[in-house]
Amino acid sequence: EQKKNITYVLNGTTQIQSYVKQLIDVTKSWNCSDVTYTTVRLEDFFADIKEQALGLVEIYHQKIDWKAEQSDKKVTIAYDPMFRAVMNVIQNAVEHTKENGIIYIDAKEQDGRLTFIVEDSGSGFTKEALLHGTEQFFMDDTSRNGEAHYGMGLFFAKTVAEKYGGGIKLSNSENTGGARVEIFFLSSQETS
Repeated sequence: EQKKNITYVLNGTTQIQSYVKQLIDVTKSWNCSDVTYTTVRLEDFFADIKEQALGLVEIYHQKIDWKAEQSDKKVTIAYDPMFRAVMNVIQNAVEHTKENGIIYIDAKEQDGRLTFIVEDSGSGFTKEALLHGTEQFFMDDTSRNGEAHYGMGLFFAKTVAEKYGGGIKLSNSENTGGARVEIFFLSSQETS
């Protein structure tokens, strides 16, 4: 009985730590003075996201179907918050896709707009989630996977996207039947 209680307390502590980290990330995203803009090769930024996503799906025994623009183009972006925002969208997709499922990711830059489309092969968003899924603390009672969430991941992604001239759009994928999230940011293209 004691082991069971200790395990329960430890799991609760881990969840609280995760929740506090998410709150800190959201708070940091609102603080303009912490932002560092970086000029990077677009291909390198995409490769960094792909590498992180591959590590994530490996843990969940899933696969990624990755499609990204191949380009030596350089862009100036708020690297860290944008990276975290895209990874939050991917994390959400991974958590709502069953083992051996596929996450589809399309990354591109066009006319100063950096866009990521992430589609999962889960059960898709409910009507309620389509309307409120990017709101702070929104947790769909009819959760797509039954795991505990705090309603922060997509809220954080939306906050960052909007801060950098972009946005986020939730829908259900016509291709997979699962959820589809499109997140985009404005970027400054470097002229060589």
